[in-house]
Amino acid sequence: MDQFAEKDDIGPVKVPNRGKSRVLVIPVDFNLPGLTPQNIGHLQRFFGPAREDVPTFAGYFRDNSRGRLEIEARVMDPITISICPFPGLGIFSCRVDPPADPALFSWLPVVNRVLRDLANRGLDFSDFDLNGSAGIPDGWIDGLIITQNGISTEASFPLSLLAPEIIKAPTRINAVTIVDNSIPPDGDYTRNDAAILHGFGHLLGFAELSDPDRSSPGLLHSLMGTYCDDGNVCDIPLLDAYSRVAIGWTDEYLIHGTEEIRVPPAPEANYVARLGDASPYLLVENRGRLPLWDRRIESRGLAVYRVDPARLPPGGKFDFFPEWISGGANRDDNHPLVRNILADSQDLFLTGNSLGSAQLSPFPEFFYPDGQVRIAVSDIDSETYTPWVRARLRNGFTEEPAPQTEGCQTFPVGASPTAIALILILGLFNLGRRSARHQ
Repeated sequence: MDQFAEKDDIGPVKVPNRGKSRVLVIPVDFNLPGLTPQNIGHLQRFFGPAREDVPTFAGYFRDNSRGRLEIEARVMDPITISICPFPGLGIFSCRVDPPADPALFSWLPVVNRVLRDLANRGLDFSDFDLNGSAGIPDGWIDGLIITQNGISTEASFPLSLLAPEIIKAPTRINAVTIVDNSIPPDGDYTRNDAAILHGFGHLLGFAELSDPDRSSPGLLHSLMGTYCDDGNVCDIPLLDAYSRVAIGWTDEYLIHGTEEIRVPPAPEANYVARLGDASPYLLVENRGRLPLWDRRIESRGLAVYRVDPARLPPGGKFDFFPEWISGGANRDDNHPLVRNILADSQDLFLTGNSLGSAQLSPFPEFFYPDGQVRIAVSDIDSETYTPWVRARLRNGFTEEPAPQTEGCQTFPVGASPTAIALILILGLFNLGRRSARHQ
């Protein structure tokens, strides 16, 4: 896939990232030795309406997009296939693992067969074209997900580039993600659910930010990074700050000089802080445990990301397909697109931590020629104003901090604690109103 999200980049290789969409979900069960059918009841619940007690597909993208994207998904009846669809493989060796490029092309006849089967049943694909770059039907369906019971891991690719002959007018199919759904669901937080969300993230244009060869943990607390450990103990994390900024679901707030700010919590935050005017730069966001997402996070704090846009592919966006989907934008440990900068003893920066020369020493771009650090985060308070986090952020040198800010609120440096408390209470009230509107 073209993994580099842009707000208006929708059509042949990406699905809509705003407005109301309808996604087609096709369960495919391979009737082969050792494979059990998928749990369709779990799929129907996961792809059902947004809920506040269990994770759902619709709820995840509603929350991460701050209400900008509302997805309705329709799960079809399962399609059963009793032969191995991959050339040269028998029923006992029917498995293809990415990142081998042929795995993507091996899926094309399967997708072709599945779509023809649905067409023969009379499925009208135009039912899944509610949205487009202008927010109205555009001749491309809003998304295709195929779940299957264990002959391959996740793969996402644009049909319009690989196999235009199976795209049927007048309503065409832009891209597909195929996800392994073979692990039996266990409770509400499963590898299946996270993998499905991750796969659809590629259709939206989010980059693969995990480390495919597992030589590093990948990007922490990110749906597009790492979400399961070796024991399959899984979490569904939010999208990372870089991905949400890239797609336009939140904004950057560039720090000028030294500013004391109160960073609102993700995903409600309408901005993430940026340190660094050039490339590479840092993004700083507020993360903490939520009822449905980020459940691995024990203590609320600041997540810091180093972003290096030089790692984006040069030239045409499609020139590097399928290399980028195979390896991922973080496949080079020494030169990743996005990486975490960690606090002293944990992933997030909490009260008492600071970001300075000790953590930035591997990154000379954040130092002046005389050896002084150019950016810093200090005076972190992740407890007093929770769920906000207060911190002093520096981008360049100034002695006096700018007015303290929180979102669009401005707190004069000398404001009384009572006045600040009243404003924060109003802010919490407004946050609750926004959350209610998203439900």
